[in-house]
Amino acid sequence: MADLKKFVKEKNVESAAPRKETATDEEKARDAWEQARRLQGKSQSELLSSLLEATETGRRDGSFSQESLQRFMQTVSPLLNAAQRARLDEIAKMIEKRE
Repeated sequence: MADLKKFVKEKNVESAAPRKETATDEEKARDAWEQARRLQGKSQSELLSSLLEATETGRRDGSFSQESLQRFMQTVSPLLNAAQRARLDEIAKMIEKRE
């Protein structure tokens, strides 16, 4: 066992392992607030345009997928009233058409 500890220490094996960079909950919350601040005061058409642009960018860089859209809708839908759910469905269909 001592040989293994010595090897790890000498070769610095721990630092050689790849580390996955992930945002903390605090960073995610801060990003969400910043995004909300930037969108505040925009018209519905401006918001929709920003959303469609963000989904296109996400598709190109791999951060957006149809599966992520479905997960979002499943999470948010129960929190919405019937009119809001209908609007969410319309927006989702717009996003899907742009694929």
